Amino acid sequence: MKTALTLFLALLLASCVSTPPPPSWHALEPSAFDHPLPLAECLSLARSNDVRAAQWEARLAAARAGLSSAQAFPNPTVSLEWEGIGLHDAEGVSIESQKTIVSYPVFFWWPRAYKVAAAEAGREAEAAGVHLEQRQLTAEIGVAWIGLVAGQRRVRIATDLLATGRESLRLARKGMDLGIRSAYDVERAEAEVLKAEGDLAASEGELRRDQLSFAFALGAGRPCFPRVMDTEEAGAVRPGALGDAETPPEELLSLALAADPEWAKAKALVDAAEAELHVEQLAVIPLADVQGSGGTKRDGDGRASFATGEFPVPLLNWNGAGIEKAKAALLAARTEEEKARRAVVAFLCLDWERVRSAVRNWASFAHPLSEKLTKVESSARKLFDAGQIGYAELLQAQRDLKEAQRSEADAWREASVARWTIESALGRHDAGAQP
Repeated sequence: MKTALTLFLALLLASCVSTPPPPSWHALEPSAFDHPLPLAECLSLARSNDVRAAQWEARLAAARAGLSSAQAFPNPTVSLEWEGIGLHDAEGVSIESQKTIVSYPVFFWWPRAYKVAAAEAGREAEAAGVHLEQRQLTAEIGVAWIGLVAGQRRVRIATDLLATGRESLRLARKGMDLGIRSAYDVERAEAEVLKAEGDLAASEGELRRDQLSFAFALGAGRPCFPRVMDTEEAGAVRPGALGDAETPPEELLSLALAADPEWAKAKALVDAAEAELHVEQLAVIPLADVQGSGGTKRDGDGRASFATGEFPVPLLNWNGAGIEKAKAALLAARTEEEKARRAVVAFLCLDWERVRSAVRNWASFAHPLSEKLTKVESSARKLFDAGQIGYAELLQAQRDLKEAQRSEADAWREASVARWTIESALGRHDAGAQP
């Protein structure tokens, strides 16, 4: 009988052991980048990245499992005892006896509510941590997307500058052939062309590196060079001030705190630490360790029932060390909560200042200068067509315009990144958020 019981338990345990099949990974194919990507599509691709999504789900599943474990009821313990195996009395009758004992921690509920509360707070902290990473991803993808828009603009401007330089070189060589330009003019034009070629190569190289990093951030499994939709065509991110105040208004600070997942995570960890402290305080009277047992004893032809209880006596250990450790953990958690709160305020104020400075630079200087030189270039073209200025002056006006447009592209990028960053911190671009 014992052999059969052992075999049954072994088979039961073996049936509980299994390994789930590995997931099927699906990296983005190059066909996903065969068209200019708007920002919303890039965010969707990044959030649905299979590896990143699996990571988040694994962490949340572990947190849910921790809560389920805290909520579960303890199992009873069954003990089987045999005494006097093989012994017989004087008349040859077996005097073997058998005990069947069932034990259970009858006061398991004593700290259970606080253990469940700690696990629940831990699950909320993990969920807030995942939310924080999702928000950081949104901010990073938005910043990278804006950078690609600006990079594409710089490449176009560098291409136009190179075309202008080559035309200037053609005119210089033609003028030298006619005897109205010197070799110095040709050498200077050649240097300008070489510089323009270097600028274009540098802009193209920087754009390709940014495209490659962006593709892998979106979930590509092989080298790809995605193009993004320019905001002038897509009507997406445009720099603009969130307000005219020199410092963030109080209601914005309150909104930032309420929407910040890092602060939410810190608060959840404080709740978990408080619950753990209560568990340790209840352990001063270790009722959770009380064991109640009951069973039957078979002896010969007779059978009897019995009951026992085991009660730890807190004479030598009042769990002082456990309580002090839990208090220290609670103090550390509260410190992190205050640290997170101050960080939210500090980052919001810094982001606010970046927005004001960058938007002012773009709106008050870079953009007006570009518009002004656009008019200058238009006037120069009309004067050239009327024969009032030479082609060299027209080329210089065009060159000045392209340089101003390049500066404006950089200023636009800084202003757009600053605004995207602060709006991301306020949760305005979270998945499912209302624009």
